[in-house]
Amino acid sequence: MSLPTLALDLDDSLVDFQRAFLAYHNGRFGTAVTYEGISSYSLHLVYGCTEDEMHLRCAEFHLHHSREVEVLPDAAEALSLLREHYRLVVVTARSDFLQEATVSVIERHFPGTISAVRYTGRRDDGRALVPKSQVCIEEEAVALIDDALHNAADAAHAGISAYLFDRPWNQEPPVRGVTRVSSWSEVLAHLLPTMPAR
Repeated sequence: MSLPTLALDLDDSLVDFQRAFLAYHNGRFGTAVTYEGISSYSLHLVYGCTEDEMHLRCAEFHLHHSREVEVLPDAAEALSLLREHYRLVVVTARSDFLQEATVSVIERHFPGTISAVRYTGRRDDGRALVPKSQVCIEEEAVALIDDALHNAADAAHAGISAYLFDRPWNQEPPVRGVTRVSSWSEVLAHLLPTMPAR
């Protein structure tokens, strides 16, 4: 019997992209943004540059500084437990030209854990070119874990369980069908009911 599929966002769900990018950006471009000040998923608004410039800055970071991105607390341990019950697929809004850097981060932090990586690309407003819900349907995912409210809401609307990591940039009002979580132990409590939340 095959395992059900669990779709996982990468940046700010499994790895701490925003904190690493923040340190890089403040150092390289002289900004003074704080983590709590990242109040929008549209980073060009946060850092005060154009959308095109932000895409270039993010690409430069991913291509040349991806080793600076650390795994989020308990993510590796959680995935080692989840892989016993689910087929784990990363569904990232990164573009596929970042494939080498993306796979490098996944292999460094989660060796032998991820079954597949799907790239949805990114529009100028930060939303995926291909909705993550569509990829979840194609992969027959039973749930999506993400930090972007629009991705979680879209998945919930498609009938897919959605778990949203609570972050400064996703503080919009609650969305029906989206469960907010603050840690991987909370995710495990939902997906492995015998696991109590810490």
